[in-house]
Amino acid sequence: RAGVCTINATAGGGLAALLYTTISSRGAVVFPHEIANGILGALVAITATCASVHTYAALIIGFIGSLAALVSNELILRGQLDDPVGAVGVHGASAIWGLAAVGLFADGELPGIKVASGLFCGGSARLLGGQMLLA
Repeated sequence: RAGVCTINATAGGGLAALLYTTISSRGAVVFPHEIANGILGALVAITATCASVHTYAALIIGFIGSLAALVSNELILRGQLDDPVGAVGVHGASAIWGLAAVGLFADGELPGIKVASGLFCGGSARLLGGQMLLA
C-alpha cells in the first residue's frame, strides 16, 4: 500500500504541476522546473501518510502538496527572497500540508498499521490538532 500511495501521490502532483504551469503561462510554455518541484512537493507531502491512507486519498494529498510547493515558491520569488531551487516550498509548505493530511486522511481500520483515524475517515479532530501542533 505504501508504494502504491507514493506512486499515486506522484501522479496527482505531476498532474497538478502540469495544470499549474499551463495556467500560469496561459498555455504558452510548460516549465520543467515547475513540474519537477511539483512532483517533489507531492512526494514530500505523502511521506508522513503513505502507509496510513487509502490509495485514492494519496492522489488528493499529492495534488495539494504539489500546489502548495508551487504557490509558495511563487510567493517567495515575488517577495524577492533567495531560494534558487525552490527548496522552501518543496520541503516547507508541502511538509506542513503532509502533516495536516495525516489528521485528515489517516484510516485506523487499514490492516498492518495502528493509527488513529483522521477527520475524513470517521475520526475526531484530535489527530488533526496534534499534527498541527507539530507543524
